[in-house]
Amino acid sequence: MVIELHDTIKPAISPLVKRLTDEDPDVRAAVTTTLVKLVDCFELLHAFELATTHLIDQLDSTDWRNRRRAVYALEEMISQFKFHNTFESVVPSLVRRLKDEDPVVGATSVNVLRKLVSDGYLYDAVEPVVPSLIQWLTDEHPDIRTAIVTTLGNLVGHWDLCSVVKLTIPSLIEQLDSSDWRSKRAIIYAIGEMVRHSEFEPIFNPDDEPRLFS
Repeated sequence: MVIELHDTIKPAISPLVKRLTDEDPDVRAAVTTTLVKLVDCFELLHAFELATTHLIDQLDSTDWRNRRRAVYALEEMISQFKFHNTFESVVPSLVRRLKDEDPVVGATSVNVLRKLVSDGYLYDAVEPVVPSLIQWLTDEHPDIRTAIVTTLGNLVGHWDLCSVVKLTIPSLIEQLDSSDWRSKRAIIYAIGEMVRHSEFEPIFNPDDEPRLFS
């Protein structure tokens, strides 16, 4: 029964994938939910692979509206799919979009990268992006700055990236005077994450005998 249903549904995959970048957000959300169910229930990984390829192509579209819808769809897919490591092929295209002429595309691309590493996946794929993220900490668009510092806060937990991300602290401190409250909140969060993952000498030796009076 499952095999018969599998074969019946398969022809619908391609039309569904094309609707991932539909101008109606409700349609995009419904398509994403359906694709997730197809993969989870019927192991139609072909649906996922086709969707990823389609969205990568759309990320390089000359129409900013197509690019924006593509990153929105990726963000939704990554939120629902459980196997984040299969999104590795998307990373190079997302990096190219970090400085998109449309700031919404840039900020959303950073958010997608953040989601890719938030659960411990794709650190290695995102590692080459770190220097660019640091360089764009002073971007003129507050949404992009906020997304970047939040991403850096997540990346600092990865041992290989920790020392690199910590180099951003001076830039982060300078931006605490930002007039945008979202940027300031994200910066404080990022610094807090860096402190949490820092190596430090204990204030006291736990093996020492406690003294009430000197």
